[in-house]
Amino acid sequence: MAKFITIETADAARGILTVNTEQIFVATPGDETTTGGDIATEATIFQNGLTSYINLKTNGGAANTGTILAARINSAITANPGGQVAAVRLPSTMTIDDVIII
Repeated sequence: MAKFITIETADAARGILTVNTEQIFVATPGDETTTGGDIATEATIFQNGLTSYINLKTNGGAANTGTILAARINSAITANPGGQVAAVRLPSTMTIDDVIII
């Protein structure tokens, strides 16, 4: 497992995120921080148990984009055994337009 994952965003304030994988509790489709909905455009990474999170909002496009994004994050977490950094590879039609970090 890589120690960090990087996620490229189109969010001008965030740019490329680097996330410590040892702090990730779970990555889920949808905005699990509020109503648990919107798997079509969002994914949430919970850190430190459930005490902090990163909510990633995509441009949508394909059906279940949030589900695809969560699967790509989980894949990057388990990729690159013994490595330092693994990149979350997004489909060419997907961008992350907004990032909320709490």
